[in-house]
Amino acid sequence: MIEFMRIDDRYVHGQIATTWVRHIAPEALVLVDDDIAQNDMRRGLMKMSAPKDIPLAIYTVEQAIKKLNGSLRDNELFVLVGNTKTALDICLACRPVSLDLGNMGYKEGLENLINRIWVSEEDKKNIGEIQRAGVRVFAQMLPNNAQDPIPQL
Repeated sequence: MIEFMRIDDRYVHGQIATTWVRHIAPEALVLVDDDIAQNDMRRGLMKMSAPKDIPLAIYTVEQAIKKLNGSLRDNELFVLVGNTKTALDICLACRPVSLDLGNMGYKEGLENLINRIWVSEEDKKNIGEIQRAGVRVFAQMLPNNAQDPIPQL
């Protein structure tokens, strides 16, 4: 079961390792990214950044969907993705209750949706599809911050 799902384009970093994982207390952290899953160096960096007392699994989107709907179905999981396309794929296949837009940093040509969330037209389309699938979408930087609801896109 997906206990918590977050988009964070920084993937595993200090806030995830020290604050979010302690707040959520998942049985495992699941990072879903095709590039990281297939790159030994990037996978190693993520494993070095993760808390040592929580298992970290790194999967491609296809692998994650199979695992989240199969052998990991009964585990309380923190699912971490880096973009709205991956989030959409996981949301449609695995139906989490909510999605936190944690950090989607500024890049040239992106529009500020709310606070530190910068999006393209494709991101807005993906977020809208996630919302229409019944997933509650909000932005929350840290657990002690308020959840800012994302208006329907």
